[in-house]
Formats: sequence, structure tokens, C-alpha cells
Amino acid sequence: MILRLFGERRRQSSPMSLILLSIVPYVLGLQVSPLVGRSSNLVKKNKKLDATVIETIESELESRQKRTVLTKSIKTPDPVPADGIAAAVACMESGRLFRYNLNSADESEVSKCEADLAAYTGHKYALGLNSCGTAIYLSLMCSGVQPGDQVLTNGFTFTAVPSAIVHAKCEPVYVEADDRFCVDLSDLDKKMASHPDAKYFIISHMRGKIADMDKVEEICDKHNVLLLEDCAHSLGVLYKGAHTGHHGKIASFSSQSYKMLNSGEGGFFLYR
Repeated sequence: MILRLFGERRRQSSPMSLILLSIVPYVLGLQVSPLVGRSSNLVKKNKKLDATVIETIESELESRQKRTVLTKSIKTPDPVPADGIAAAVACMESGRLFRYNLNSADESEVSKCEADLAAYTGHKYALGLNSCGTAIYLSLMCSGVQPGDQVLTNGFTFTAVPSAIVHAKCEPVYVEADDRFCVDLSDLDKKMASHPDAKYFIISHMRGKIADMDKVEEICDKHNVLLLEDCAHSLGVLYKGAHTGHHGKIASFSSQSYKMLNSGEGGFFLYR
């Protein structure tokens, strides 16, 4: 919204330009603008600004002052705790690095992790894999996609999602994002109407941002489209008190190094 306002008014008076220029970089970043107080005063003094612009700017200024500021690099993973390191060392000392060379499947570290994750998210089944991308690919194959099928997915997503679709020999159809960086529900409805042969929709909860999943499910049911969830970024995020991954038939989670669960590389296929 701020960017659109800036584009429309960039040739206007310098107070407006100063206000917007002081805000825009911080709307998109993680810092608090040094001009927050000054901008607020300018907003109040400049009576030529229309009410919508003033309301938008003041709302953004207020919300910026309340936000938590992230100071570390998002590329820095959390350290592995001491008990995790000890468990890894014990596994290596046993020499049993292959999950199926045990007397009981329940003894496998991978099986224990699958059971713990399923219990945490409330899913009935969990299968550990080498990546979330593989989980997405398998979710498509288990859903019955055929070569040449069209598969809907967010336009704002990570390359693993369209890569999995192409790996399944299908064609991605992209849906626009709204101003919250979630899937645009209006465009989703339009894309399903204009692509009646697209019977699968992979929704990505990018950066842990969750769309109105009840409405998403409603739109999918309306067009007879199977909903699948990419939860790579949403482990631990709740929607109406429940974990993500329960609206879609199958959910795919990631345990790649930058995710909430860190195994270096890895992913999980969860079924409810």
C-alpha cells in the first residue's frame, strides 16, 4: 500500500516525499525508522495530504513502534543443543546409521523423530525424507497427478515447490499474493475458474504467514480441487489454535538448516 502511494505521489511536495522515504525501507525491513517521530509530526502539519494517506502512514508508524526488532542474521541457524549433540554421537558410536538394520522399527532414531513430530502437530502419520521438496513431490504422486496436469500454487513461493511440480511432469499455474504475502483468495477463485483442468493446489505458507484456510478450503471444494499444504516455513504456527497442515490432504514440512527443526537437510510427509 505504501509503495503504491509513493508511486502515485512521488512528484508531489517534499514533506510527502520525506514521510514516505522515511517509512518505505522500514516497512520492508526489520528496523525502526529514525524519522518515526518527525514523520508523525509532518503528517499532522501537512493538511494537503488526503485522509487515506494520513491514516495509512499513521497506522504504519504506530505498528512499527510496537514491533519486535530482529537483530541477528536470518541466515544464522540456532545452535544444536547439548543433548542433541550427545544423541548424534551415541548414534554414530552405535554404527547403526541405517534406519532398517534394527531389531524393531521403533528403535530407529528416525522413527522416534517421526512419532514425536506427528504427536506435536496432531497428524496420524509422519514419514521422514531427505527434503520437503521430496515430500511435496510425493504428495503430488500420491494424489494421482498425471504427466501434463496443471497444478496451482502461490506465485510467492520457494523454488522447491514449482520444481516438485515440474519433477512430477506437471505444469505450475501461479496464483497472485495479497498485501500480507499470502495467497490472494480472489485470484485463487479466478485461476481455478479459468483453469478447470487444474485439480490440485499446493498452498505455501511462506515465511509462516497463513491465509484464511477455511476460505481456501471452501474455494477448493467449490472447484473440486485437492488441497495440499507446503508447511516448510510454518512448523509451530497455529491457525485457530491448531497446527498448520490439517486443511490439506497431505502436508509437507522441512527440517533444513534454517527452519524451526534443524537436521541440516531433511523433510517430512505428514498425513492426517
